[in-house]
Amino acid sequence: MISADRDAMRELLELAAVPAQKTLNSLMGGAAVTLKEIKEVSLEALAERLPHFSMVVEGRAFSEKEEVRMLYFMDREQAQHLISAICGLPQAGSGAMDEIAISAFREVLSQCLETSVTELRNFLARNMQQELGRAYLSDSAGSMVKTPGMWQEGSILMLEYRITLEGVGEFTLFCAASMLLFNLFGMEYKAQKAAGGGRSPAIPVRSVSFPEFRYMSLEDTVDEIGEDRGRIRDMSLDVSVRIGETVCKVRDILALKPGQMIVLDKQAGAPADVVVKDRLIGKGDVLVSSDNFAVRITEIVNKAE
Repeated sequence: MISADRDAMRELLELAAVPAQKTLNSLMGGAAVTLKEIKEVSLEALAERLPHFSMVVEGRAFSEKEEVRMLYFMDREQAQHLISAICGLPQAGSGAMDEIAISAFREVLSQCLETSVTELRNFLARNMQQELGRAYLSDSAGSMVKTPGMWQEGSILMLEYRITLEGVGEFTLFCAASMLLFNLFGMEYKAQKAAGGGRSPAIPVRSVSFPEFRYMSLEDTVDEIGEDRGRIRDMSLDVSVRIGETVCKVRDILALKPGQMIVLDKQAGAPADVVVKDRLIGKGDVLVSSDNFAVRITEIVNKAE
């Protein structure tokens, strides 16, 4: 996995955790949801990491072109404790989860995911959906993820969330997702498949000949343009004037409010950049001409180019 992709995925998942936290706050108050770890792991490593006795919820995320298989796991006793706290029920003993408690766990998870996916869908402008399937108790969650045909790739993405409820305790929620989750979020992921017992197939190589290129100076090229030269000079280009820029995290951009100040990287009075097609061509002072902003050129940059 490329580090930049993993970092971008973490940013998106942390963004999606915010509305999930708000949903839990509406149910309990004093809730916090944080992404503790995101990691590409083998099926064997995931099986060893998952709690043996688990509450399991099946799910899938999908768009028009992609479908991603997902499984959610929480230790059975933690799930029981969480649902009892949310529903205001007395804390029962181990193994006492019934169908009502299992359905309640699935419903709480569904509400959290619905708000999270809505946030991602609006932010990424992608038609993403998520739905949950059956929920059940498993006495062998680790071996279950290694069921043949469950995943499309040899490795999967493991997400580990920490859920904290004030006055109740901390809970760990695992999510195992197909690596196609990158594609669903608009990041390219292609499964690598070895051929021939782990060896890459031989690539045929043949010689290639190219025609001889004739050098032509810039002056000769302009002369050959002839009357088209005037047409080029009459073309219109967009000119932008930049007074400064800065870098913000996604969470800071989403938290912007009217009246909030963004500090740029230039000092007051510094010349603005005059840009054409993302290329700096000059610098100048920003003025006001009549009722419009204007720029007085003070320097031409790289005129020879």
